[in-house]
Amino acid sequence: MKEIAHKVRGTLYLATYEHKHGIDYSLHTTHEGAKAWVDSVAEDWRGSFIDTGTPEEMMTSSELADNWHNVSAGTEFLNIIELELQK
Repeated sequence: MKEIAHKVRGTLYLATYEHKHGIDYSLHTTHEGAKAWVDSVAEDWRGSFIDTGTPEEMMTSSELADNWHNVSAGTEFLNIIELELQK
């Protein structure tokens, strides 16, 4: 695999999905991009944690991601970490 290096200034956003098998990472140049990734993870796993007829079933992907710790009974976490780089 070829290594790619870039000079980046400003801020990057590290989105993480912590689960029983480890941690998945996704790096973004905007908070919106990181939030979209976190929301998509919550949507992808919705069926594994949400039963039909529950209030959580009606949540948007964003609401689900924001409440993922509770939805997963405290076993999984979705986070966005802001990383300030060189000025």
